[in-house]
Amino acid sequence: DVRQVLHALEAASSGYSKQLRIFATGQKGTLLALQALAKLRRSGSLPIFTFDGAKPEEVKAYAHEDLQVEGIHNYCLSLGTESQWYQAEIPWGSALLVSNSTTVMPLAKA
Repeated sequence: DVRQVLHALEAASSGYSKQLRIFATGQKGTLLALQALAKLRRSGSLPIFTFDGAKPEEVKAYAHEDLQVEGIHNYCLSLGTESQWYQAEIPWGSALLVSNSTTVMPLAKA
């Protein structure tokens, strides 16, 4: 549940006063982490974060023993402190649809 992830992010970062590394595993875990960060807003600020691949052994260093970390869908999202967030309203002037059948070159030209 996205709300649970948001509460966990706030607690783990001491109210967004500390930087936080978020490890996401699997397609569902990755989608949930991205959904939570997309919904995150505080005092009109939008979070700044990076999104990089993570090696299974890197994830396992932070995971509980029962978690199976396999495959290539392991990611590390680094969330900056709230003081580093972006202050702005995003105007919705256009839209881009990205699906599992979207090719890379048209996105590069967009």
